[in-house]
Amino acid sequence: MFKKMINWLGSSLCLLAGIFLAVGCSTKMPEIRAPWSQSQIQADGMDHEWSGIQPQYYDKEDRVSVRVMNNADAVFVCVSVQGDSLKKKIEMNGLALTLDPEGEKIPPFKIEFNGLGPSTQSGITLPDSMEITYPYSSGPMAMSFTEAREKGVEIGMGYPETARMVVEAVIGFSAISSFGDIQPGTRLTLKIEAKGISFYPKFFAAEADGRPGAGIKSGKTQNSDTVKPRAEVKKEMAPFEAVMDLVLTAGSS
Repeated sequence: MFKKMINWLGSSLCLLAGIFLAVGCSTKMPEIRAPWSQSQIQADGMDHEWSGIQPQYYDKEDRVSVRVMNNADAVFVCVSVQGDSLKKKIEMNGLALTLDPEGEKIPPFKIEFNGLGPSTQSGITLPDSMEITYPYSSGPMAMSFTEAREKGVEIGMGYPETARMVVEAVIGFSAISSFGDIQPGTRLTLKIEAKGISFYPKFFAAEADGRPGAGIKSGKTQNSDTVKPRAEVKKEMAPFEAVMDLVLTAGSS
């Protein structure tokens, strides 16, 4: 009798686990309706035009908030970052932003820029160029920020406050015309991604002259028995990714 109860309990737990896994796998992200923008957003990294707009996405760990609006001509994205680790990651490695309309069976539209120059008291030094991948292109196209602006894509970064980084993007519907008719009512998946920072272990002599690392001399190779790795494997900061399902709003004239 006891053995039968144990078998029944085990079978029940397996069944419940299967149900929970199935439910988890089929969970869909909630659909977010982008508010209508009453004015044209300037991608200057200062986010003054976003006051009163509640974040549609928030990451507590990295202290990231994302707000999205649109009008009849463009999608506007504002990313606010307060987490020190993620701010450093973006400054060093840059950021990628992807738009993927629902139902399209072609590669998404992607904007990516590399790490920034050193920050100064007057603000952030943007890189010389960005890369834009169009759905039917053979690969990413490098262009200056001025050239991208002429094609309907603007990126701006700044520090409105000392501890808060802001990244703003303006993406004109004309810039993503490869998808066809992008307009209010269109469903889009927006992905914002910061790549991790990889670094490799440094080596040092375990014992030499009684001081760790003193046995390493420039241009000379040490005996492998006396050189120890600081880390056994490559280290990488965890990447950040935010994914949002959006519905572009139709506003009043």
